[in-house]
Amino acid sequence: MFEYLAVIILVGVSLFPLLIRRIKGLQRRERWILLLYVLPIVYLSVIFATGNDWPNLQDLANLSIGKLADILVAWLKKHP
Repeated sequence: MFEYLAVIILVGVSLFPLLIRRIKGLQRRERWILLLYVLPIVYLSVIFATGNDWPNLQDLANLSIGKLADILVAWLKKHP
């Protein structure tokens, strides 16, 4: 686990100055959009670092909208 944390910290330290420089020139709406990109990255990094068997983003999407997608696909097959 220590090796994984070291890799994440090294990557984060190398990208952090670029991100801060970019954030200074952004408007409020653009900062929120950037935050929406950062949240899944942080979630997947925690999964990677801890080695836990948490659901990844594909599993979360399948659990949340999988049944609805199946219903929609079945309806589209009946009504081309």
